[in-house]
Amino acid sequence: MKVVSDTHTLVTRDKNKDTDHAPGVEVDLPKAAAEAVVARGLARRPGKSPKPSAPTKPTGAALDAAIAAVILDLDPQEDVNRDGTPSVPALEKHLGYDITAAERDAAWDAFVAAKEAESKSTAGKPAET
Repeated sequence: MKVVSDTHTLVTRDKNKDTDHAPGVEVDLPKAAAEAVVARGLARRPGKSPKPSAPTKPTGAALDAAIAAVILDLDPQEDVNRDGTPSVPALEKHLGYDITAAERDAAWDAFVAAKEAESKSTAGKPAET
């Protein structure tokens, strides 16, 4: 039975010789072995779509930017705390990965500072028509 692993190198043994099969390569295994690696989530049957991987959590300024992008999509009635900060669970739902309150706070502070700087740079300028 053929299987494909999208993330793992599969190793087969034939006559005491190990052969490595890189991720993405179809491997022909005995039925029981193929069913076992599929059941453990290490491989899939060819033609089956791979499971989408969870987004990778960025760090530093990239995390701040990802959070800032999500803030604009939040529902102000449902996804914001009483103090005006975005709720961590709402952000996590949109981002696809966990964040801490400290990470939210750092991104929120940067977001607010950027909005204030934007307001100051456009203050007093005539509106474009």
